[in-house]
Amino acid sequence: MNSNYTALENEFATSPHFNNILSCDVAVNFPINSSSRTNEIITLTSFIHAMIESSIFKELISKAKEKSNNLNKWQDIRKIKKKITDTNCINKQLKKKLVAATTTTEHTWSKAIKNNDYNLFKTHLQKVSDYTEEVTKVREAVLNCGLYDSLINLSKKSSKIKQVFSVLKTALPELIKHTSKKELVQNSELASEMRKLIMQHIMQIMQFDLIKARLDEAIHPFCVWTAHYARLTTRYKYSFISGLMYIINETEYALYEQNLLEIYKGQQVWLAKGIAFHESKSLFMAISRSKKFTEFLAKLLQDEFALKKEEYSAENLYSKTTRVKPDFIRVKAAELTYLMHIILRFEIKEILINGDLHLDELPKFWDSKMYESLVNIPVNFNNGCLQDIN
Repeated sequence: MNSNYTALENEFATSPHFNNILSCDVAVNFPINSSSRTNEIITLTSFIHAMIESSIFKELISKAKEKSNNLNKWQDIRKIKKKITDTNCINKQLKKKLVAATTTTEHTWSKAIKNNDYNLFKTHLQKVSDYTEEVTKVREAVLNCGLYDSLINLSKKSSKIKQVFSVLKTALPELIKHTSKKELVQNSELASEMRKLIMQHIMQIMQFDLIKARLDEAIHPFCVWTAHYARLTTRYKYSFISGLMYIINETEYALYEQNLLEIYKGQQVWLAKGIAFHESKSLFMAISRSKKFTEFLAKLLQDEFALKKEEYSAENLYSKTTRVKPDFIRVKAAELTYLMHIILRFEIKEILINGDLHLDELPKFWDSKMYESLVNIPVNFNNGCLQDIN
């Protein structure tokens, strides 16, 4: 047994999850103007950074490497060394500044979107942009890659992504135009508590263990996890079927984590290979838009929740889940138009990172790219560049 590697495992298995929990609390429980959680996240980030930079940590790495022949097939010293390189190439002070700016900007976004106020958000986003620029220049030199690639180094090279997106950009517009259709009957509003009960019921049907999780409401749907516990959010502001699709999507993320074998937990191989692979786990849940599923859902809503109106019929639910309509909002997008939203964000982020677009120009540039992608121009900031934290 390699006791030095085990010690490394234990450090990596616990510390990152603390930040997940704190960040979730910021989104769900804390007032918009609260700064205490920001300070706690900065403190924890600094602690983790110092731990990885410490001589004790370096010694553990060295000794674990000496006995690498004692490691099992899921124990990979290279992945730990890569994690350390990614951490150590950025100095602690710059990391603290970036974390502080990012956390504060997320807080400000919640306020900005309520008031449709891009200028309020832009002031804080500029700090994130400035610190990110410093980070990319350092990582570019250390990793010997381009600026944008230095940020997506853990997933895919931008050149590979562009090849895929080029094919999609050519094929999708005509397909979207051909398949666009109107929905049938509008759903009436369901009380939030009823929605939550239905969502939890569906999560259990998906074999998700609710005892090891909690479901909250937030402005933006997301999922974070520890080795044995998940926190998911959805929102009830929009239609019932949209909210249900959000939570099915996030539940698949959580299922991936919850169902990993114990032998993986604490290992670097526990982490998804990259964002493309991780997204594929949730996008697989597009099967929830199939006729079979909506027939099942309609019967469930009728039998278990006494929802018997035409709006909850299998036909109308299927129409809603398969409706293709160019929409401003990514999280409300149909399966086809969602991909155009992802491409739009990729292209805009690359231009920003490369310094070819200023934040003053972002709203109009966003609108022009939205029109280019989906022949739609947002009527306000909330439908445009302020729409979500991604």
